[in-house]
Amino acid sequence: MNTRIRKLRESMKNEDLDGFIISNPTNIRYFTGLNIEGTLVISKNENILITDGRYIEDAQQFITISDEIIINVRDNLGTDLNTK
Repeated sequence: MNTRIRKLRESMKNEDLDGFIISNPTNIRYFTGLNIEGTLVISKNENILITDGRYIEDAQQFITISDEIIINVRDNLGTDLNTK
């Protein structure tokens, strides 16, 4: 597991926090090493990276399924978000 995320989890335990939501790309890059847009949720037990299809390939190169979960909004909706 990423050392920075491990340290954040330790701080979460000390402060009795359930999780963090990180949406700034600079902060996502700090915790994951990925230069992507999206949202990173760090909870006590898991990390969830929410992004769209533009970044899935990059994210899959660096993230293992046991450490992070990748959600592709377009695939989950089954529709093209660009249509009205």
